[in-house]
Amino acid sequence: MAAKIKELQVECIEIRKSTSDVGELELLDKTEDKCKMCLHLLEKGQTPPANKGMLYKLLLQYSQALLDATYVLECRLVNDDFPQDRSKEEIKHLIGRLGQPEELVKEIFGPESKAGQVLSSEVMECLSWRRGALFYMYCHTLFNDPQRRQLNTVHLMEKNVDAKNADMVHLLREGVFSDTHLLALMYAGELCYWHWQIGKETSTDLFARDMNESSATNFNPVSNGRRFLQKFVDIVKESFKGKGWDSTRAEQIIAEFHGS
Repeated sequence: MAAKIKELQVECIEIRKSTSDVGELELLDKTEDKCKMCLHLLEKGQTPPANKGMLYKLLLQYSQALLDATYVLECRLVNDDFPQDRSKEEIKHLIGRLGQPEELVKEIFGPESKAGQVLSSEVMECLSWRRGALFYMYCHTLFNDPQRRQLNTVHLMEKNVDAKNADMVHLLREGVFSDTHLLALMYAGELCYWHWQIGKETSTDLFARDMNESSATNFNPVSNGRRFLQKFVDIVKESFKGKGWDSTRAEQIIAEFHGS
């Protein structure tokens, strides 16, 4: 138990170095005071195994110290909108920290011990609530940020791909998750091409009206077709060269689009 208290004490000192906020400093002061009191009692040998009352008090003080220190870090994460580069590790650390009092109860009093009876139901509720609230706020932030949500999906898929397979990772980053997706680019490009060709073969007035209607709905067969097919060509040449895929037809259509 002494090791965990000292660990929390050291963490508070490190947190203190990066803040001048009065509220944060007050919470850190409270945490360090509780840690010092716990260590003093332990060093004085006032906690023999038989003295359950003193052990209860120590565990309660340690739990409250944890709640104060972790609150500082939680607020920083929330205020910074859970930064992409460090949120996962910090959340994992905080949730682990908030679970330590329960672990200590089982370690000291045995695996059958009920943490709520030792720490009090109020403290147990706080520890559980804070873990759940932190995870909820993280999920809420990601859900309301489509760009980060999509990026996390790509990262998850990349983890399931052999790291040595650079071509596959490249495809995932391009949004092509299978050969079906790649084929869909070619089909979409051809559909745009046919739409454009049919328009040219009908009367000029009808084609012009059709193009105007397409523009009104933000759809242009030439620009969209060129975009689909160019992506198809780039991927085939970069990642599927010599693997049975042919981009000749796509390149021909692109050339016709450019000549229009």
